[in-house]
Amino acid sequence: MLRWILMIVCSSALPSLLQEKPQSSVQPSATQATTKPAPPPTLRKPEQAQILEQLIRERDRPEPILPQSERAEGLVSDNGVGPSEAGGLLLDGTTLVERPGRFVRLGDRAEFVFRPRTGEDRTVRMEILENRLLEAMEAEVEKGTTEFVISAEVTRYQGRNYLLLRKLLKRVGHGNLGP
Repeated sequence: MLRWILMIVCSSALPSLLQEKPQSSVQPSATQATTKPAPPPTLRKPEQAQILEQLIRERDRPEPILPQSERAEGLVSDNGVGPSEAGGLLLDGTTLVERPGRFVRLGDRAEFVFRPRTGEDRTVRMEILENRLLEAMEAEVEKGTTEFVISAEVTRYQGRNYLLLRKLLKRVGHGNLGP
């Protein structure tokens, strides 16, 4: 019986022994590392670099193009700083920063007459929309102040520009000490 058991074990192990196992040509040595070296550390961009890239993209963004109908009719000024010579209008949302001029009351309307810039020969007038700064301007006019420096947002309505005051300063004369 022992013979039968030995024959069964040998016959089942014989096919696996006859198959050749492929031998690798490179045997790891005891001095060779068995793990791969760590990849080099990835450098993280600082947050400032991302902000700078975003600002550069915003600066390089093209400016919006006006509809041809408004440009052809001469309703919008070319430089966006003041009405064009053809009686054009400023764009809605234009911000005027620290522009000197004087307050004028025409009936129930309040207007601001801008001081002409160097090289300009005509004056520009715009109606002032009612808000708290207009009320403060009227109070200063009652005290005798006539010249102001304003910052305002320009709005358009039915072919006219209007001012919404954002900042109001009294213009102070320094006599012969001014520039």
